[in-house]
Amino acid sequence: MAEDVREPDGVESELVEGGLAAAFGRSLRPGESVLDAFDRQGAPRPAIRLDEGMPLGSSDGSTRSHTHYTFSDEIGRGGVGVVIRGTDVDLGRDVALKVLREEYVEHPQALARFVEEAQIEGQLQHPGIVPVYELGMAKDGRPFFAMKLVAGQTLTEVFEAREDVTTGRRRLVGIFEQICQAMAYAHARGVVHRDLKPSNVMVGSFGEVQIVDWGLAKVLGRDGQETSPDPAVRTVRTESTDAETRMGTAMGTPSYMPPEQALGRVEEIDERCDVFALGAILLEILTGAPPYPAEAPDVLAQAALARLDDARQRLDASAADAELKALCRTCLDPERENRPRDAKAVAEGVGAYLADVEERARQAELEAAEARVRAQSERKARRLTMALAGAVLFAGVVLGGGYVWRAADLREREDQAGRAVATALGEAQESLGAARRASVGSLE
Repeated sequence: MAEDVREPDGVESELVEGGLAAAFGRSLRPGESVLDAFDRQGAPRPAIRLDEGMPLGSSDGSTRSHTHYTFSDEIGRGGVGVVIRGTDVDLGRDVALKVLREEYVEHPQALARFVEEAQIEGQLQHPGIVPVYELGMAKDGRPFFAMKLVAGQTLTEVFEAREDVTTGRRRLVGIFEQICQAMAYAHARGVVHRDLKPSNVMVGSFGEVQIVDWGLAKVLGRDGQETSPDPAVRTVRTESTDAETRMGTAMGTPSYMPPEQALGRVEEIDERCDVFALGAILLEILTGAPPYPAEAPDVLAQAALARLDDARQRLDASAADAELKALCRTCLDPERENRPRDAKAVAEGVGAYLADVEERARQAELEAAEARVRAQSERKARRLTMALAGAVLFAGVVLGGGYVWRAADLREREDQAGRAVATALGEAQESLGAARRASVGSLE
């Protein structure tokens, strides 16, 4: 199946090295812990102690309580393990219990890888990696480990819920940065995941981001790592000379694989394998799809040949910022030497981009605030100008009206005086005429 090239039916030849088969033995003895079996056969192991075997449940899958665990429904199934929802009744917390599938109890290689997965997750103590609480053995001979039950969605489900590739991009880039930070820590401890993909990233209900399913993880040998600030992870297989997967075996998910992984070049697998997968996740954030379509019948061949033309075209057409597209391109470089050295370098690139985005947003807010102040000042100036103009107009109207009133009054008075003069003149002329007539009459 293209989605997950683990081939569970061929565990002995495909999943892990055959060298442990002789060293480990074909089965566990009654009451024997997982690592006790390694001790019995003389296989190298780190100084990690386990409690004695703990009953987990019935083989028929019914819901029952045993010691401090109860378990109920199956919530996931992988190549060799089953994840069951459970409860730690002593602490009152929900847990996820990963149990080796019954058909692989007699496969020492599958058992070794199962235990190694628990040890890797147990030693990688980082907020971005699901913590392992306990490793134990069920009464039916199956190993299990208890881990945190993450309530939320896979990143795949988050992708499927968005309306288009631009929806929530800022949030998704923030999630991507958290993935890079968690992987930077794992790389510092000498561990590569080898199966990074959105379905192996849990996004919790309260914003937590955690990487799950370390079943294909590889512990890299590093000289001097034990004395470094981040000591190398040690597991049941790290000291074995045969602790490497057979050459030519492709392990992981082709849609997110670099070419060296798809070709089974085990000696070339290092942190840059995960860097390519990080670039593939970023590509899906920006364009809506990984480098190679999972449904394609030749998806593994596409990954092996690094047929990235379509991915590059989609990336070029994306409306994402140029910095993100450049980072994505360099992570997806077919030549591993051209990729960032590890997840820390990718995290630094994303962090620098997000810091620049925040700075641009802060600058935009400052400019917007200054624009608001200028606009308010301009509005005040306009209001003052309008008020002054109104006052002048009012004064003009008032003053102009008084002048008109005074002019009219003056004219009225002039008219009255003229009429009075005319009347007086008429009366004088009439009196003068009467006097003249009287004078003539007396002379006569």
